[in-house]
Amino acid sequence: MTSDRFRVLPKVELHLHLDCSLSFGAVRTLKPEVTFDEYSSDFVSPARVTDLADLLRRNARSLALQQNSQGLELAVHDLMRQLREDGVIYA
Repeated sequence: MTSDRFRVLPKVELHLHLDCSLSFGAVRTLKPEVTFDEYSSDFVSPARVTDLADLLRRNARSLALQQNSQGLELAVHDLMRQLREDGVIYA
């Protein structure tokens, strides 16, 4: 399958935002009551947003979880794990 071939290739991430990168697992670690449906609607941007304001509204809850050392440290480790799993060698 073509996508499997790309998965193993080394990649470079040119632009990302820590506040927009929390996985469901990281969110659940910081706020266990968040359901997957809630995570999908409040923490993940849809494929298409109406404007920049719509996009920025999506990261308010993620930012709130990163306002202390525990949340920030978890977010960084979570992002590094995601990048490693995706084969990213430089970000």
